[in-house]
This record gives sequence, C-alpha cells and structure tokens, in this order.
Amino acid sequence: SAAATWDGWGTALKPAWEPIILAMKPRDGTFANNALTWGVAGLNVDGGRIGLQDGETTWGSGCSQSNAPATAYGDMDNKRVGVPNILSTQGRWPANLLLDEESARMLGEQSGESGATIRNVPKSPLGRAKFDGTYNNGQRYDNTSAHYGGFPDTGTAARFFYTAKAPKREKWFYCAICDDAYPVSLVDEHEHGRPPKERKHIVRHPTQKPLDLMRYLVRLTKTPTGGVVLDMFVGSGSTGEACVEE
Repeated sequence: SAAATWDGWGTALKPAWEPIILAMKPRDGTFANNALTWGVAGLNVDGGRIGLQDGETTWGSGCSQSNAPATAYGDMDNKRVGVPNILSTQGRWPANLLLDEESARMLGEQSGESGATIRNVPKSPLGRAKFDGTYNNGQRYDNTSAHYGGFPDTGTAARFFYTAKAPKREKWFYCAICDDAYPVSLVDEHEHGRPPKERKHIVRHPTQKPLDLMRYLVRLTKTPTGGVVLDMFVGSGSTGEACVEE
C-alpha cells in the first residue's frame, strides 16, 4: 500500500541548532560617524571576549601603522613591518558560534586535549619580500627562530567558543492554581493531587534561554553611550533580567 511505501519518510529535520541573527541597519557614513552621530557602532569586542584560564595570555596581531612598510609575503600575519604582536589577558576574540555546556562537553570528547599553537620556526633564508620586489633591503635572515603569534594554552576545542550554562535555579514555572511563579525544583509540590495528563495548571517556558547567554548577548551588543534593549516577546523574562545584571 501507499502507506507502507512511504513509511519512515518525514517532512522536517530535528532542530539541532538555534540561530541568533546579528544585524544592524545601514550605517550613516562610516562607523566612526555613526558612533559620533547616533551612539551606535560595532560590537563590544573586549566585553565579549572568550575568557581564559588563570595565568593564560593570548597573542593578538599588531595594529597597522600608516608610515610602516607593508609586506607582501612571509610574515604570517600579513601586517605592516615594525608593528609587533601584543599580549592580551582579556581573552580570545568573540566567535560566531556559541555552545551550551552539553555541546561543549561533546566537542571536547571528540577533539581531545590540544596543545598551544605558539610555534618557533626557522626564519626563511629568502627574507621578507616587499612590494617593490626586493627582499628585506638585501638582508637575509639568520638561522635563529622566529616567533609567530598563537595561544599559549592547552584544552579541548570547546575553549575557543563561548559556553552558556543554564542552572536549574534559573528555570521557573507558573502555577495557575497558586497564581504565582516558582523555581522548577518545587514543581512536585504544585501537582495539587492531579495526574500528569491533568497538570495543565503548571506552565513552563519550552525554550527558556540561559541567563548567562542573554547576559553575554546584551554585553556584546551594548553601547558605551547607553541604549535600549527591545524584548518583543518577554517569554520567561531572562532578557530583562540580563539587562538588569549587565
């Protein structure tokens, strides 16, 4: 029969990820002009950096310097000459992937422990090629090692991404009989003698966001001049609580 032929077919996949859309309206000129005119520009990168363990530091690329000669090949960072890498204790640059703690654990199990990516490699005997076709003003590198920026730490691959955690104390439910909200740990005390199929008086938010996650998003998108966070749904109130915390 047709039913047997199509047995096992479906029309959708399991929602295994939850997208967060990050966008901004068209700028009024440059980012700098947008910041000065409207008080909005870019992201709070330092506020959203991925935290390091105690004592760890991370290497960052040096800033461009307009009067410094640029390199075409061979300096790994493709930055301007004479601008050194800098150490940062604030953490890694925010990534466009956020994990929950279970995903972080599974990723860690798959990747295993990985070491630091700092490398000391022999310097190229050809030197550093410049745009005019010469090599480092005719000077050759010696045989010592060159340091290239990296991350002096160890850990699983999950350490590169922000991990949000939602403890049970953040999860609440509403009891229509009591007309009040309670922590999810007290749900058994509000069954009011009703069997599971008749406990419609207990209302839980099906997709409550971790407070830690909402605090991170509010922090990443906030402006130094103040601002307004518009929560158009106010499901469990975690966004509003995140704003208060931040």
